[in-house]
Amino acid sequence: MRLLRIFWLFTQIVLAFSAKKFKNGKKLDVISRFSSYLAKPIITKLGRTVSEVESSSFMKSKIDGSTYKFMKLQNQMSVFLVSNNDFEYSIITLSIGVGSVMDPEDLPGLVSLVQESLCLGTYRFVDNSNFCNFVISINGEIDMKVYERNSVFTIKVGSQYISTALDRLSDMIRNPSFPEKLFFAKTKEYSGTFESLLNDSEFLFQCVIRDISLDDNIFKRLNVLTDKSIKEAREISEINLLEQVKNFYYQQYSSSIMTLVVASKHTIAKLSNEVVLNFSLVKNLNISNPLPFDLAKIVRHPHLGVVGNAIYVKAHSINELILEFPIDYQEVLWDSSPSSYLEYLLKDNSEKSLSNFLTKKGWILKMEAVTNSHRYSFSSFEIRFLLTFKGIDKIKSIIQTTFIALEHIKSSPVNQEILAEIKQILKYKFDYYFDVSPRQISKQIIDSFDIKGCSPEEVLIAGNLIRNSSLEEISAFLNKISIENLLVFVKLTDFHKDNFGILNKDQGIIPELNVNTPINNNPIIPNRNNNALLASKGQDSDDSQIEKNSYLKQVPELDFMQDQEQEQEQKQEQEQKQEQEQEQEQEQEQEQEQEQEQEQEQEQVQVQVQVQVQKQEQAQEQEKRIEANPSSKMISSKDKDIEFRTCPMFNNKYIVEKISAEFFTQVNSAVSQIHAKSIEFKIRKRNKLLGNTPLLNFSSSASYRIYTPTILKNAVLDYLSAESSSKFKSLHKKIKDNINYPVYSSFIFFNNINHQAPSATFFLRIMLPEPKKLENNKNVLNRPIIDLVHTKSIKELILSLEVLVACINYSARDIIKQMQSIEGAFLISSILKSELGGVPFGIEIKIKGFLGSIFLAIKSLSKKILRLNRIISQEKFEEIKQSIQNKVKSENIHRSSSEVSRLFLKSIFEEQKTSILSLEIDYSSITFEQILELSSLLCNNGSLEGALLGNANPVQAYTILNQFTSGIRNKSGKNNQVSSKLSPIKNSIQTWKVLDPLCCRITTNYYYLNKISLNNSLNSNSLLYVPFSYFNSQSVAFQVVFEYIFTIFNEKLSLSGAEIEFFPNVNEALHIGLAIKLSGLDNVSVLSEKVLDIFYNLITFIKNIQKEIFDQAKNKILLNEDLGFELGSYESRLLFQITSRISIFNVLREIKPSLKKLDFETFINTCNLILSSQKFLIATQQDLESSKWEELQNYIPSGFVSIEDLDQVTSSGVCKFIRIPIRLIDA
Repeated sequence: MRLLRIFWLFTQIVLAFSAKKFKNGKKLDVISRFSSYLAKPIITKLGRTVSEVESSSFMKSKIDGSTYKFMKLQNQMSVFLVSNNDFEYSIITLSIGVGSVMDPEDLPGLVSLVQESLCLGTYRFVDNSNFCNFVISINGEIDMKVYERNSVFTIKVGSQYISTALDRLSDMIRNPSFPEKLFFAKTKEYSGTFESLLNDSEFLFQCVIRDISLDDNIFKRLNVLTDKSIKEAREISEINLLEQVKNFYYQQYSSSIMTLVVASKHTIAKLSNEVVLNFSLVKNLNISNPLPFDLAKIVRHPHLGVVGNAIYVKAHSINELILEFPIDYQEVLWDSSPSSYLEYLLKDNSEKSLSNFLTKKGWILKMEAVTNSHRYSFSSFEIRFLLTFKGIDKIKSIIQTTFIALEHIKSSPVNQEILAEIKQILKYKFDYYFDVSPRQISKQIIDSFDIKGCSPEEVLIAGNLIRNSSLEEISAFLNKISIENLLVFVKLTDFHKDNFGILNKDQGIIPELNVNTPINNNPIIPNRNNNALLASKGQDSDDSQIEKNSYLKQVPELDFMQDQEQEQEQKQEQEQKQEQEQEQEQEQEQEQEQEQEQEQEQEQVQVQVQVQVQKQEQAQEQEKRIEANPSSKMISSKDKDIEFRTCPMFNNKYIVEKISAEFFTQVNSAVSQIHAKSIEFKIRKRNKLLGNTPLLNFSSSASYRIYTPTILKNAVLDYLSAESSSKFKSLHKKIKDNINYPVYSSFIFFNNINHQAPSATFFLRIMLPEPKKLENNKNVLNRPIIDLVHTKSIKELILSLEVLVACINYSARDIIKQMQSIEGAFLISSILKSELGGVPFGIEIKIKGFLGSIFLAIKSLSKKILRLNRIISQEKFEEIKQSIQNKVKSENIHRSSSEVSRLFLKSIFEEQKTSILSLEIDYSSITFEQILELSSLLCNNGSLEGALLGNANPVQAYTILNQFTSGIRNKSGKNNQVSSKLSPIKNSIQTWKVLDPLCCRITTNYYYLNKISLNNSLNSNSLLYVPFSYFNSQSVAFQVVFEYIFTIFNEKLSLSGAEIEFFPNVNEALHIGLAIKLSGLDNVSVLSEKVLDIFYNLITFIKNIQKEIFDQAKNKILLNEDLGFELGSYESRLLFQITSRISIFNVLREIKPSLKKLDFETFINTCNLILSSQKFLIATQQDLESSKWEELQNYIPSGFVSIEDLDQVTSSGVCKFIRIPIRLIDA
């Protein structure tokens, strides 16, 4: 009996080590059925899981249809299973918790060598090829990487090979044989890898970082990649390299620090069985991973030793400037708010952003701000600039400008609203743009679970959503981004001696801004008597300049104005007291200035000579050292010597320059000069509170405190409790009684603490209630505007608003004159544009001046609006309508035919049809009753939003904000209260009306004959628009290649008078298409035929293009060679043409990968789709009689259906439109 038990135990052990082969009866002639029976007990017992998490517990994206499961095996191995029928291939990812920080000091790179040695063979497959060759033999891919704290195998195979791949992988991890012959053959292969990678600028860039980090062991894999380094390691350590590899494997490779992810189309049950069968017997050494924070204390930041240096690197295809700020590792820096906060502010796409300023200067093509966190070891914040050729000589200016922008951000209080906005953006991105490919999901799981230490339920969401961070954490993060922590990388394609030392080539940003400052065109120079008007005209000048220039360019102009104010006041006082003494002082000052200028010139010459001598001496020393030791470089400075050990083939590939103290002083001087003169920029124009409101007009030179309705209410109550004056006792009691009136929740007060005079700017919008209830594609108005008896259609509503504004302006003409007499402003305009921002129709009021004048103006205005029927007679009403009609006709005379065609084309896709109204306006049908009815509706039920900008105490602000609304509400006869929360300003989730690409398969084409005579001298015009796709990375990639090949077509064929454009820019929506525009011909029939001929010739030419030419064009685009534009500039062009949306960043990020994937067959199929797409033909001709229009229709190409009314296309259902949810970043 004892012998039987021993035999049974021996059988179980054998089956445990080769369970699968025994199971199939392939060893020791064991019968298949018997072996399967014996295998079940041990596999079942060893394969029991400690814990499991089912799919319902995982945090998934809304577009993720995968099924998930987490298992903890008996040997403590963590396993994630992902099943999705849409996966085209399977991904197996195995992470082992051994990283480069575990390399011995005398054997750097050992962990990497162990990882690759595992693949050389196993005892089970000793006669077969290694694991990598096996994966390639089944048309798979394998990727091996070693990070700071883990080693990762990523295997891509066809789903039919999933069982075989798991079997081979588990065997490789459990039973590696480390064949000596193959091992040393592998080490010799490393020496040849350098040569193939030397032309890769990114690889070289990483090599430089590793080389200059002498005191750190993280990036020392290079040292094991040459025969010389291996030989040195053997001689110095006097050890056997293979034996060291084996010892490391047997001591460190434990199942307890392994995480396996399997993503496949197979079911969870099948994947679970395969994993249990193959990985339950991986050895467990009971090793645990070090905590991330403990690891961070061990690892030294590799860049800290080279802070304060500029490193010039040989680049392959693009010039780039990188400002890097090394940061000690912090948990919150990984996809969390401190880094995201700064990235969000720096990458803002507003007119005044840093990137747009530098782009307009012509110095950069693109800017990126990214945070790199190296596997819980260290972090760095990088600002990357793609430089133009002009920008190479403007590096100092770029760095100074960047630090000025950083100073503005750091000096502003951290905004909790922006933090919430960032979190919403990332949440939306995760919900709708989460990458559900098996490779990305596997990487996300490894990063989240194995590296970040998240729970299994959090793994899919941890990398996309920011964690809550305190304001103190963000402030601490911003403090680390300083010039004392700066490391500069300059990647140059033209790598020669003349390009070194370029940090000091230009004079910096300050002299250039001062040169560009318009001295004599400031509209108002305040003095002692008109300081009260500073907010009125001073802000007017700011507003006009804001639209033209960026905030950085604007600041010196405002500062110069302030300097002029002080100088003029001083001069006036001196002239009144001692005019003669002033003249003498001026003469003396001029003489002193001349002497100082001469001294400065001499000093500059001396400094330049000294700098040149120093550079020559340094160059000579460097050349001598390189000649003496060609395998190393050394550049010395007064402070320290930096020695560089590197492969001999890296010579002359990079140069390191010590950043001078003078350079740091110049940067700090630029920051302090602007910061000292200008007022701190306390508020951002793209703030969520300001999006799509008139508040965008505030001055960038002022410092504001924001009072939201709740804050203002509390401030008013605090002020009243502290104010004990009996003079305003009744007023204060009235305020307390009405403080909770709900309409005031839509107002915001901006207290400008810099202006001492009681001046302000008042904004108010009165909008139609519940604008979303309007049925835009119908000619009738729906609820809740059922009270409008006389106005039946949206067209009448828009025209009535225009006339109402003209009537209010007429009735308030005396108020306008009074405000102008005291150099104030009073403006009333209509709000008709509601396509992008969600702002409904209504009127907008803007008043600037003294607080008292504003109070009286709005009090008088409320009375006049309520008494329009008494102020305006019927005759005057007809006169007002006629003046508007004449103004529109005058504007149309100066419109180009191209603009007219665009207006018609835009109206086809526009919801409110406001574009076409500017051409077809006829005010004759608008009655006075409609105007009075609309005015009453706005007064009684209109949605109100407004703001006050200026220096006022809370009670003053409240009184002014309250004056107008209380007047029109309480005296209009109806006391209907408005909801305290307005949907136009609060709702940030919008929908975009997009042409369904499926309808492009319909062959119905449309034409519209523009019969409006503009009475101008322009010739005929025709435009053809062809929409063919959604806006996504694939369509943009196609368009890029399409546009490039079109240049070949344009060169071969003469296209006189023709212009071909690529959109989006017709309707600023999500369409991609092309438009062909012709002008200069006299006959529309010829024009129509020619535009179609060009279209078909263009598509046919591109369809028939040879595959070689297509591949050549695509490769040139990817390499940015011989192009009229860089790929980055094309992306920037798209960003400007399309409103900022979250989806745009995903699109741009995927353009280059989509270009790589775009094959010739897809390209041709897309061209065929364009040929069958719907086309919109618009023809215009000057002064054509109606009889000739009828004759002209005979010449319209066959297959085109006439559009008599633009609503015919959208409302009849012929063209299908869908609504896509979008997220406006700045809304």
